[in-house]
Amino acid sequence: MYYHHSSKGRLLKMQKCYFNTSYLLFCAFCSLLQVSYGSEKKIYVPMMDKICLLQQIGIREEILDSIELFLFNASFKSCIAYSYSDLNPHHYNIFAYNEKTSSCSKLHGMLEENIIVNCSEQMHDLQFYKVTNCLPAEGFMYSFEEEIEENVNKINAVKLKATAEICIVERHPFSENFLLKRIGVLFLNSLELCLAHCRVLSVPGKCHAVLFSGEEKVCLLLRQNQPLQSRDVIRKSESEFFTLNYCYYNMTESSERRYYNGTGKIINLRIGSMRVQCTVHEIPLLKKHMKHQCLLWNSKTFWYCIKFCARQFQANLCNAVYFEAEEKTCLHLLLNASEALYEYSGSKRETVHFIEKCVEVAERHEYLQQSAINRIQSDETGISSASRTRRPRCCRTRNVREQELDFFYYVPSENIQVQYAKLYEFFEICKVQLLNISIIRNAFAIQTARKIYSLNRCLHICRRHTSCMAILFSELHHQCKKIFKGRSSNSISVHAHEMVVALKECFK
Repeated sequence: MYYHHSSKGRLLKMQKCYFNTSYLLFCAFCSLLQVSYGSEKKIYVPMMDKICLLQQIGIREEILDSIELFLFNASFKSCIAYSYSDLNPHHYNIFAYNEKTSSCSKLHGMLEENIIVNCSEQMHDLQFYKVTNCLPAEGFMYSFEEEIEENVNKINAVKLKATAEICIVERHPFSENFLLKRIGVLFLNSLELCLAHCRVLSVPGKCHAVLFSGEEKVCLLLRQNQPLQSRDVIRKSESEFFTLNYCYYNMTESSERRYYNGTGKIINLRIGSMRVQCTVHEIPLLKKHMKHQCLLWNSKTFWYCIKFCARQFQANLCNAVYFEAEEKTCLHLLLNASEALYEYSGSKRETVHFIEKCVEVAERHEYLQQSAINRIQSDETGISSASRTRRPRCCRTRNVREQELDFFYYVPSENIQVQYAKLYEFFEICKVQLLNISIIRNAFAIQTARKIYSLNRCLHICRRHTSCMAILFSELHHQCKKIFKGRSSNSISVHAHEMVVALKECFK
């Protein structure tokens, strides 16, 4: 919620911001007494995974008389993240914050001569801050002096519903997280979900620990390359650092195995320009199934969960899902198709929905088939109900790209690798193609001015532009280039340190 700051002390009124003269005179006097900059405060900002240096300041009278403050609800650390930018080195990153109302306002284009340093008196509970710099947290040697947290249970058992596991996790001092490699950031509501996402990535050995901020709802996934220091003291911190020691599956399996003789259920989908009909079987979840995890995401319903897996079925990226209804999570699995229906357990506590096959059908044929299925399965809970055969308008975006599916027509299929990326700011999962090419034809590139440190952030930047077809990302130089369709005479050379990633289509 956005609102203006009022000089009369009522933050919710929409009117111009004027400040008390006595406060301004005090600040002017304060500036005369200051010879050098005051001490800077170090603070870890989860949204950016950076260590930021802050300084409390005041603003000159004539500047305060001429500006308006647009305040919005945010935590203090989120306010730092929203305010910080390294695009213009000549302007400082200044923001105002009201701790009582948890409201934030960024001050744009503030020059150094307008700043009064170390002026502690502020108006209407507002404090002004300058962000002097923000540095990547990984490898940062940062000692914390917070007070010791008493009665800490360092080792706990945590139930992960999304992966049907119980994990033994160990809490470590916050500052030790800087020794670990960053592999991803998620915005999640609970530590349990954060740990579950790490577990899915741990199958290929990528994730060993998490840094979770309950206040900011930020989950940082970490890879451990070296032993941690064994310290007994845990100091208070808003972000908590955990390692996953080991996990075991929270499921009951029958020793009996039998062949599956069910016919399955039929669902009808549109995949691209095709209409397909898929046969889906509900089978018990086995421990060995969880060794074939591919992707974990939040799904509103089981229908969205199975539908997105069916889209990946054609590319052999998913053929089964485990949907956890309480937390509304969808876990994609890629099972051994020749064994999935023959290793059948009698326990039905947890189940997996396995896609046996998907075939293309004609529009008219699909309509008649669906009518028959609806009559036969009218008492089912409905993965094939008629009301769900239509694609919800909200579940797919970026349709403009469907007209450009052949933009990279000249790339051989063996040089294309299909993957799926989560764009968390848009609450979307996007289909992308990693292209092994040395030149991009019929296109031009626009480089982002600031440094970009991750491929996912570069994809976010491309996603904001409807006409952005792909990205060129250099992890070596932290460069992100947006690729747009150009004239036939335009071409872009791809350097050895650059990755070409085409953004095909996105789904809610």
